[in-house]
Amino acid sequence: MVRHEPATGPRAVPNEELEYVPGRFIVNRIVRPRQTCTCCERFVQAPLPSRPIERGRPGPGLLTHVLVSKYADHRVS
Repeated sequence: MVRHEPATGPRAVPNEELEYVPGRFIVNRIVRPRQTCTCCERFVQAPLPSRPIERGRPGPGLLTHVLVSKYADHRVS
C-alpha cells in the first residue's frame, strides 16, 4: 500500500529555478512529493526535470537571455 503525503508537508522537497521572461524574472518552484510504502517504510520521489546546468538555479530562458545580451546585442563603438 502506498501512502501519498501532501506536497507542502515536511517531506516534500521544493526546488526553485530562476527564469527570465522579457521584462521580468520569475521563480519556478518544482515540488516533488514523496510517497511512502506503509509495509516496508521505503519512499519514492519523482526525479527532477533536466536542467541546462546540473544542480544550477538558472532556467533555459535566463541563460538564453544572458547569452544573447552578451554576444548578439553587444555593440562595439
